[in-house]
Amino acid sequence: MSAVTDESAIAVPPALVLRGWGTRVQLDPQGVLLDRRGTRTTIPPAAVERVRSAGPGGRTLRIVLTSPSGDGGRTYAVRCRSATAVRAFAAGFEAALPVRDREARRIDGRSLVRTAPVPTAGRRPLSRTARIRWASVALYVTGLVYIIAVARDPALPVFLWAIAPLPLLPSLICLKAIGGYARECWGLWARGVTVVADLADTRLGTQGSMRYTYRYRDAHGVQRTHAANDAPWPTDSKTAELTYDAAHPNRIRVRKARRHAVMLGAFVSLGLTVFGGLALLGVCCAAFALVDPLL
Repeated sequence: MSAVTDESAIAVPPALVLRGWGTRVQLDPQGVLLDRRGTRTTIPPAAVERVRSAGPGGRTLRIVLTSPSGDGGRTYAVRCRSATAVRAFAAGFEAALPVRDREARRIDGRSLVRTAPVPTAGRRPLSRTARIRWASVALYVTGLVYIIAVARDPALPVFLWAIAPLPLLPSLICLKAIGGYARECWGLWARGVTVVADLADTRLGTQGSMRYTYRYRDAHGVQRTHAANDAPWPTDSKTAELTYDAAHPNRIRVRKARRHAVMLGAFVSLGLTVFGGLALLGVCCAAFALVDPLL
């Protein structure tokens, strides 16, 4: 009498994921989903003889398919940097394998393996930041090709074109940040609504700074809370004045001493002057590099 294989004793595996070089493996109720080079191979538990970690340090997952000979058939191997992740994956999949007798007749596991293209969610449109980045790269390369093709002696123009981004790019990034902060301050000054808020909680933040939580009621009577690193002023007060932008209620500032506002204004002015000058220097280098071949 031949032994019986219990193919129904299959547990639901945890949704573990392994990533190797160009390979992704996921545990799924269907079995193992192996994505490699645009192809998804689905390996059901019934097709697997054994699964284990192997290789140097146990960083390679080996999935051995069943074969009629009982010695194991085709082997799928995935190398991962984490031996712990490989062991966890092997243990999770092994728990989902059917219970078999040692003498049970095996089928060819390759007949149960299915292969199909990896499902794609469609191409996402480029974000505004990505479009600006690629347009800048294309513009830079076009300018470099133009200078080399037109200039009689391209050494100086190429040098100026090469160093132009060094002051220009960091300055534009800093000017964008400073401009955003200045725009937010202008919105609070032009559209700001000031309310008196109660200091509800004070605790130490995750980065070692004090965190203050305020409760207030806005102009429409809605109860709101605001958490910030800004202490009330005066510092021993249990209330504070909060100003929020009526058009953007999430933009909130806690009122501080006047000297603090003066220091912030000086900082913004200094930043605009310094980074504006560096940006102008980069623009001048780029402009001279483009005009010089025509002279």
